[in-house]
Amino acid sequence: MKLPTFWVTSPLAWFAQTEAQLALRNITQDENNYFHVLVALVTNTATRALSLLTAPPPTNKYGALKEFLISAFGLTDEERASTLLDLRRLRDYKPSELMDNMLSLLGGHTPCFLFKQIFMRQLPDQVRASLATSATSDYRALALEADNLFLVMNQHTASLCSALLSCSELKVESLC
Repeated sequence: MKLPTFWVTSPLAWFAQTEAQLALRNITQDENNYFHVLVALVTNTATRALSLLTAPPPTNKYGALKEFLISAFGLTDEERASTLLDLRRLRDYKPSELMDNMLSLLGGHTPCFLFKQIFMRQLPDQVRASLATSATSDYRALALEADNLFLVMNQHTASLCSALLSCSELKVESLC
């Protein structure tokens, strides 16, 4: 089995995928897991973990390497919180993509009462107003509702722009 190269930008996702592959192949021994991860490291990453590679602990080698890589390359709680609080309004992605990103920033923590408001503040005013009365407590369902509203709002805006353009063209033609 060959694992993908370690993802320094997303160590938690990489370990989730790696552990799934190890489980599917029934590779459960600590030392085997450790060696599979070790060969997935590129030079810079291996150099950072060199002390664990040249002198691993006698037990829990895989766990020690995993913990090191996540702490070395993952976001701290403070960095995740700052990213959540500094989100920019929606640009080129759907509300559900924003929600996925926000949920991944929680790092295993349960969303608090502010989480929904942080999400809602990123949405256009019309979408936010439509969702204000939503009773759903499922964040992904809320994001899918926002996707649908966002789509309808964008279609309405496109139709309005098209109508305004046609109207402007008629006025120009009547002037000529």
